[in-house]
Amino acid sequence: ALAILAGAFLAVNLNLSEFMLLGRTSALSMNVAAVFKVLVVSAASAVLFKNKLSELNVVGYVICMCGVAGYNFVKLDRSRKEENTPNSRHEEYRSMQPSTHEMVLLKVQASASAQESCELDEEEEEGKLVAGKAGPVVDESKGWE
Repeated sequence: ALAILAGAFLAVNLNLSEFMLLGRTSALSMNVAAVFKVLVVSAASAVLFKNKLSELNVVGYVICMCGVAGYNFVKLDRSRKEENTPNSRHEEYRSMQPSTHEMVLLKVQASASAQESCELDEEEEEGKLVAGKAGPVVDESKGWE
């Protein structure tokens, strides 16, 4: 009964660790970790239980280990390059945000544009006034303006 509980405990912890790994990394990282787990289990069975490995098995395990090591090397190299570059993802996002000076210029430009628009609207409305009446001009050919 104790062996069954220990096995269940290990299985639950394995599932939780896989869930956490998948939440923090990608599906590809999860698959690489699964391959590594199979390598460890196979090596443990060969050492502990004296299971025989054929030459083809050994070649396959070596290829898998090279793949896992290559993946980790490339991932580590990319993360180091991202940390060392001045324009990391965070910096790229910050550089897209306008500075305070740019925001002031944008507000001044928007204010000037709004003021010009209001002046144009006033000129148009002044042109529509007829004999001191505030109302739209009716042109028979065009209808209401």
